[in-house]
Amino acid sequence: MSIAMPVDKAKEVLAVALQLATDASVLPIEWISHTRAVFRFTAATYTPALGTLLLAKAIDAEVDSLSIKAEGNRGYSMRGLAHGVLVPAARVEGFSIRTKGREPINNQPFFRYERIDEIDRVRHPKDFAYFLSIAKSANSLDGSSALHAFAAFLSVAKEEADRVHSVVLRAQGLNIDALRVASSDYLRANARDRPRRLQAFAAACLELVHSDIRTRPLHDPSRDVPGDVHVVAGGEIVTALEARGKEVTESDLVAFAHSCAAHRIGRAIVLVDTGSDGWDPAILNSSKVDVLAQLRVYGGILDFLNDAISWSHLPYHKATELFTRRYAARLEEIGVGVEGQEEWARAVAVASAL
Repeated sequence: MSIAMPVDKAKEVLAVALQLATDASVLPIEWISHTRAVFRFTAATYTPALGTLLLAKAIDAEVDSLSIKAEGNRGYSMRGLAHGVLVPAARVEGFSIRTKGREPINNQPFFRYERIDEIDRVRHPKDFAYFLSIAKSANSLDGSSALHAFAAFLSVAKEEADRVHSVVLRAQGLNIDALRVASSDYLRANARDRPRRLQAFAAACLELVHSDIRTRPLHDPSRDVPGDVHVVAGGEIVTALEARGKEVTESDLVAFAHSCAAHRIGRAIVLVDTGSDGWDPAILNSSKVDVLAQLRVYGGILDFLNDAISWSHLPYHKATELFTRRYAARLEEIGVGVEGQEEWARAVAVASAL
């Protein structure tokens, strides 16, 4: 029989754990180490998953920490506990879970599976193997040990949030040439977490022109509309943008344009940046694409950045400063780690000094 996770009880346990998290002398070193390791994973989803399974174990030691869904003996709903308790607590209490969405478990690799040890398709096998091992270790914890392990998680999560707030970004006085240099360096071909960096870049560019820009989790299996980034007006999506870090084909573009049209999205943008100079959108047979209204293809980040700054109502120096700051904010929102955010600040500082 599955185990219920009462919200009131969960909030009480979380409050106690937050108190314990302030006393380093009672925090188990192994769970401090495990949590720090998970915060460095490429995929951010593992972080709220770890916090949720430790919270569940602290609420009821009989819980099977390998559960994802409330199925079978000792199962519980990881998604429900994360959505109902951990996510809102992270916002209110100011600790990091690396993701900003309301449903962090509704994502790969946890989507569709009932148990963690049933997951057989992952993008980062080494990270998953480590996560599975610590999830199994959590199963041996009693109530008190689980509470202290969860407190260790919260302690590290608070440290990570403080690190984000300490990132110093010197955007004032940055000219367009320096911004181009910083952007090219930060989005180089071998950059860590490049897909998220590209998505955040696109969102920050669009913010120079539009007031309501929304992003979607990458590889989200529950997506119901096309695009990684949306321009919203009057409560409706009016532009959908797809950011790609590799070459696209004519059929890719046509499929995206058709999908936007099917969802009554009037404008479609595809931003392609391979990290090199080898791809030119002009090589596509535009005759098949042009019949689909309002599709625009960019073959690199700098062209898109130039247009965004040109279209902005702000003076050039204000637009470059705003982009620099909004890019930093979008990186945090999308789940790029602290190291990635610090790297953007360094890229800006180096480019400014040239």
